[in-house]
Amino acid sequence: MEALARLLPALRAQAGTDAVVGIGVDVVQLARIVRARSRSDLMRHVCAPEEGVADLDDPTAARIWAGKEAIGKALGSGFWQDGVEWSDVLLGPDLRVRLAGRAAALAAGDRFVVAFAEADGHILAAAWRLRPVHPQAPHAETP
Repeated sequence: MEALARLLPALRAQAGTDAVVGIGVDVVQLARIVRARSRSDLMRHVCAPEEGVADLDDPTAARIWAGKEAIGKALGSGFWQDGVEWSDVLLGPDLRVRLAGRAAALAAGDRFVVAFAEADGHILAAAWRLRPVHPQAPHAETP
């Protein structure tokens, strides 16, 4: 819980004045990603070529995995539902969020931010779906 609390200031700083309209959280055990990557090129299955993930270290791969999962949850669809594919959520080594395909269509112009923490051999990712807040024009009084 303490690690998750550490994520909030990072998310707030990225959100600015935008409204939070979706939240996603994921936790991945680093050792599990290490095992999976030793058996197959896991990241090539979940990343688009333009994400540039060819030479990732294991902690960065775990962040990308958990970050994509959290973003899918904040989107409200997860993966494989509503036609969203892993490669529709782009989160390369720079950890900047970009959306493509069905994920971009479902986001409808909203933006996503993600923050990470490590605790006890786990990577925690928290994502917020943000929508700009447009102030309402004051209502004219009727005489």
